[in-house]
Amino acid sequence: MLLKNRARSNPVLDADRQLKQQRILDAAMRVFGRVGYFQATVEQVAAEAGVAKGSIYNYFASKDQMLMAAYLAMISRVQAEAARRSAGLNNLFAKLAVYANCWIRSFAELGDSAAVVFDFYACCGPSSGDPRFREAKTRAYEEVAGDLAGLFGQGLQQGLFEPQLCDPPAAARAAMALTEGLIIQWTLHNKSFDLVGEMLSQTYVFLNGMLTDQGRQVLGQTDLAAVLDLRGGG
Repeated sequence: MLLKNRARSNPVLDADRQLKQQRILDAAMRVFGRVGYFQATVEQVAAEAGVAKGSIYNYFASKDQMLMAAYLAMISRVQAEAARRSAGLNNLFAKLAVYANCWIRSFAELGDSAAVVFDFYACCGPSSGDPRFREAKTRAYEEVAGDLAGLFGQGLQQGLFEPQLCDPPAAARAAMALTEGLIIQWTLHNKSFDLVGEMLSQTYVFLNGMLTDQGRQVLGQTDLAAVLDLRGGG
């Protein structure tokens, strides 16, 4: 029994398994983005990942599970990156901008695979026969909304937002709607505009509608483009 437990917790084997699982997920996203999730097959994903079809099932029970895992993995990466990049910031507006920027860049970097998000959303609809998609989306939504509401709550405490205009949970929902809306427009219109730049300008517009005089002063003194390292176009 002890030997079995050691084998199960072997860090080398665990790391190798995680790397192979991620390789399969990355391949799945490329295939889904290229041919569409509903048309894609497990055989195509296996070929893209360079593994045998049978080995796919050692990691994922179905194509559906691959899509859910890829979506949730992306959410986790974005959340972790946003937390890392905002950890040393004291300026609330800079924190909000970093958070939005991490989301926008994560989709921009997906390229053609960004369209897979539409397939995931379609699977969350009432016509879907698998409630796990909606459950996964709800968990991810609640996690992100909770983090954003916390930031807007800090802004209220700091006197940056008007209490009658900024309800933290509502502000979080609006911020998420703005971000997702821009991503949807960017994807549907064949990436015809600068997604990162557009998000930055719309963030100013969105925040200005809730600010106190003190908040406007602080935001006016905050160079969000510099915070996001956009001055050189990067």
